[in-house]
Amino acid sequence: MKVTDIIRIANDAYGDGWEVTKAYKTGENPGDTLAAFIASELSECLGNEAEVNDYTQLNEALRLMGNARDDLCNVCEAFEEELNKLAQDEDWRRRNPGVDPTDPRI
Repeated sequence: MKVTDIIRIANDAYGDGWEVTKAYKTGENPGDTLAAFIASELSECLGNEAEVNDYTQLNEALRLMGNARDDLCNVCEAFEEELNKLAQDEDWRRRNPGVDPTDPRI
């Protein structure tokens, strides 16, 4: 399996048009940094597709994106923890009456 095949699979699954493919083909950020990251991570880390079988290539792509997902989840959890700390902070609530710090619109 070629890296371009894996990029196509990622692009088809990505909800924002052809951004992953654009980033892969141009080597530039098409304005969508997540798409650029996906293209860069897959193309740089998968290596020479002639040396490994399709299963190994797909398994490595899955591992790479799984690691990225885990890192993003950790960042989201840290933000949630900070929001919860704000919600518990009486001083913050006094300075911001009527504002729910866990409301994603703020």
